[in-house]
Amino acid sequence: MTTVQAAGYETRKNMKRAMFSRAKALYDADYERSKIVLIQAVLLMGFWYADTEDRLGPWHWNGIAISLCQTVGLHRQPDASVNNRPYSSSIDRNLWKHLWWSCFFRETWLSVGMGRPMRINLAHSDTPKPDINASKSLYSGLTESQRRRYIPEDPNDLFLLWDELLSVTSILSRVLAVQHLAKRTLPYPLEVDDLERVIRGHYKHLHDLKARSTHPVLTLHMHHFELFFE
Repeated sequence: MTTVQAAGYETRKNMKRAMFSRAKALYDADYERSKIVLIQAVLLMGFWYADTEDRLGPWHWNGIAISLCQTVGLHRQPDASVNNRPYSSSIDRNLWKHLWWSCFFRETWLSVGMGRPMRINLAHSDTPKPDINASKSLYSGLTESQRRRYIPEDPNDLFLLWDELLSVTSILSRVLAVQHLAKRTLPYPLEVDDLERVIRGHYKHLHDLKARSTHPVLTLHMHHFELFFE
């Protein structure tokens, strides 16, 4: 709370509201020109939810993030023989993967919570999930104190957790695709059994990882992951 008070706010909520208002003002003024930066910004803005009367809630902002991703082409694997993008470093490409799959993750679970059909169809995307190298590259800008505070001693475990969560999210998106069909057909029992088996496998992987984890940051993420299974 010391940081909040030092910034001149009485509560975290007041500070969040002020930060969101400033970010939205910059967005409305069309200040930022980089679409990659805009995608990151609107993804974060989507975590602010004022009340039920807010027209520009998480669903709105995630939709903008998805649209920007598709405009830039983050949903497609770039052709190695054609360098037609303004970003070419490995870090940029790794960031692109994380941004696209973060949009997909948010879209899937927002769709569940709000009862709406998803605006992403993975059949239209071939961007691979971030691998362990893509995840590690994003830590390069962190200071040593930030690493100790936010990254487990073995960052590979954090990647494994993220990979498991994306896998479960992908399965859920398949369920939602059928659920929101205008003319829905019942799935075959074998298909349901296969999905349940795969989900149970991911749940077991989570508990195996939890059994050997002692780092508090990783434990916190695991408890968060468990909420998605409820």
